[in-house]
Amino acid sequence: MNVRCGPAVALAKAGGLRRMKEVIICQIPWASARGVFIWQKCRFVLKYRQYILKGVSGMAWKTIVRPEPIEAKFCVPPDLSSEDRNLLFAAWRRRPRARAPYSHYKVGAAVRTVSGEIFSGCNVEINTYTEGTHAEQAAIVSAVGEAEGDMRVRTVAIVAAHERVQPPNPIQGDGWPDLDEVDLSWAGAPCGHCLQIINEFKVGPDTRLISYLPGGIVSIVRFGDALPFSFDPADIA
Repeated sequence: MNVRCGPAVALAKAGGLRRMKEVIICQIPWASARGVFIWQKCRFVLKYRQYILKGVSGMAWKTIVRPEPIEAKFCVPPDLSSEDRNLLFAAWRRRPRARAPYSHYKVGAAVRTVSGEIFSGCNVEINTYTEGTHAEQAAIVSAVGEAEGDMRVRTVAIVAAHERVQPPNPIQGDGWPDLDEVDLSWAGAPCGHCLQIINEFKVGPDTRLISYLPGGIVSIVRFGDALPFSFDPADIA
């Protein structure tokens, strides 16, 4: 089942000094799993600043274009390939090891590298919060330290829920939910912190993010759709 979000085009103006500029309000069609289209207004807000170079004041314009629709795929574990299902199981099996005494939100993650190796990790909370480790981060760090082949990340699987909730075993579970009940807002993806870490090690924008929702539904999105404007190593130069 595919859910598509239509193209969004924003014309962003860079100029001014420490102000907030509302650039454009556009409408994007969101299609629910039932085929009902809902128009939602999306507001693009950018910070912009004035720059002066050699005594000449200038204005920079940037066009942001999404020519392709954003796509989220929904299914249940039995619909996955055996490779993806095993990866999801690795994340599911790691999640109970998570340490989350403050948020009580436990996450397990697993990554499959280009060479086919699987590495998993879980979130570990520390009382300072900022010193904790995210599950996706832990899985990738494990790959960095232990991968024997090409360690670029091809697929990421995440299982996340409150500690009171135990998502069904993706290998042995049954009684899967009806996909007619899927809502677009259920599409899951790693947090921004983890997306940026994945960006450092991904194969490319087609690296897939597989999220296992507590009710037994799986969502799959491309990395390029989850983080279209990433900060890349080339941006440092």
